[in-house]
Amino acid sequence: MCATVIDITRPTHHGMPVWRGDPQVRFAPALKAVRDGVNVARVCMGTHSGTHIDAPSHYLTSAGTVDAIPLESLVGPCFVVEIKTSGPVGRGALQECLPTPHPPRILMKTGAAAGNPKTYLDMEGAAYLIEQGTLLIGTEEMSIESASGDGSVHIGLLDAGIAILESADLGRVAPGEYDIAALPLRLVGLDGAPCRAVLIPRQ
Repeated sequence: MCATVIDITRPTHHGMPVWRGDPQVRFAPALKAVRDGVNVARVCMGTHSGTHIDAPSHYLTSAGTVDAIPLESLVGPCFVVEIKTSGPVGRGALQECLPTPHPPRILMKTGAAAGNPKTYLDMEGAAYLIEQGTLLIGTEEMSIESASGDGSVHIGLLDAGIAILESADLGRVAPGEYDIAALPLRLVGLDGAPCRAVLIPRQ
């Protein structure tokens, strides 16, 4: 019997919300079957549109690009933790809600809709994840850190080799252990890429 696969990817569509200043998502026909024999669409979007992976080069000059992120960071056991309060998530909050030991990939279920992050990781929370040997941290929010942040949380995580998954959809996902696959498009030399992310419940 096939395992249950839960899609945690937000639908990507023309005109969808994006982070302030990012390119708008635009779909348009490039070829039409009635005229050209086939349908082919033209897609214009930023590398951080919808559910996506941040690469170190998103913030760090001359750092690794999205095509160089180790697949081992993006596939394997993970833990979904529900964060019920808004505001910063620090060391204490993570110690309280994460089991010991826990998988090296963590997803924060925050109940987020599109918009500025209401629940976000702070520097102490990032430091704790680094100390724990985390491979991937994910969030439902459009950014892992505060909308007013200076990039320090991103820089700390990415410099430590932690992949960042943003704008996941965990609305149908209960807290607990899963296997995750969050594979970005293999866009050579770029700072991030949209991905298709799925969870499989662990027995």
